[in-house]
Amino acid sequence: MDISELFILGITQNNERITVYRSKLCDVVLIELMTT
Repeated sequence: MDISELFILGITQNNERITVYRSKLCDVVLIELMTT
C-alpha cells in the first residue's frame, strides 16, 4: 500500500485520536481510543 501522506487530525473530547492515511487509491481514517 502506497501511503503518500499521514497526518493526525487531532484528539477528540472522548480521547480518540483521529489519524488519516492518504494514498493514491483511497483515504483511510483511523480512529483510535486513547486509553489512560
